[in-house]
Amino acid sequence: MSIFSSKKLNHTVYTFDSMYDCIKKCAERYADNPKYIYIENKTEKVITFSGMLERVNFVASALNALGLLGKFVTVTGDTHPDYFSTEFGVIASGGVIIPLDKDVNAEQFVGFNKMCDVECIVYTPSLDKKIAETCATLSDVKKFIRI
Repeated sequence: MSIFSSKKLNHTVYTFDSMYDCIKKCAERYADNPKYIYIENKTEKVITFSGMLERVNFVASALNALGLLGKFVTVTGDTHPDYFSTEFGVIASGGVIIPLDKDVNAEQFVGFNKMCDVECIVYTPSLDKKIAETCATLSDVKKFIRI
C-alpha cells in the first residue's frame, strides 16, 4: 500500500519542448517572482524569472553576433546566475555547453577543451589565472569571455 493512497495529490505537471521552452514558460508563469537571490559585493541582488529569460536571450544573441551559434562553449567558475544564463543561452542557440569544474587542473582544462573542439570559454573572475596560463595552448578557442 502506498503512503499516498489515502490522499489525492493536487499539483500541476508542466511539459516543455526544450530547455529554452522551460525558461520561457517559467518566465510567463512566474514573471516578477525571484528566481535567484544572491549576495554580490555585500549587496543582496535578485533576478526574477523574467530577468533570467532576458539574460538567456542576451547570451544567445551575443553568441549569434560573435558567430558562435551551434558551437561548443565551455562555462567554468564560481556559481553565479550568469553561469546559468550562459548554460541556457548556449543551449537556446543550438550550441553544446561544456560545464567544467573550476577546480580541474590546467592540464585537464586544456585537454577537455581541445577534446570537445570548444570555440568559446566563458568564465568567472576566479579563473583569471588559469585562463592566462592556458589560453596560448588553446589556439582553437576564438573567444574568452569573462563574466
